[in-house]
Amino acid sequence: MSKSVWAAATVGFLLAGCSSGISDEALAGLPPKEAGKKVFEVRCKRCHMINGFGGVRGPNLSNVGGRMQESAIREFVKNPQAVRPGTPMPNLSLTDKQAEAVAAYLAELK
Repeated sequence: MSKSVWAAATVGFLLAGCSSGISDEALAGLPPKEAGKKVFEVRCKRCHMINGFGGVRGPNLSNVGGRMQESAIREFVKNPQAVRPGTPMPNLSLTDKQAEAVAAYLAELK
């Protein structure tokens, strides 16, 4: 398989795994960290691992809260390319509520 075909297949696979899958309405009334855990389970776990569970395509996020502030996490998950041009992380098109929730959850992981 050529490099360009392989790259296109990889991007397609990544984007297929990044479907929205959870609505702001489903998060309504939940504490921010609990809502963030739900968003992570649906949107992030396929590529990222926490405490030995999840994917290995992206960095292990078990201790991300010890490395990044919540505001920086929120900015990155909302628009990864704007924060770190060239990052392999796709824009997941998270809503503001989803980005805030997942940032609250990840910031607690130390």
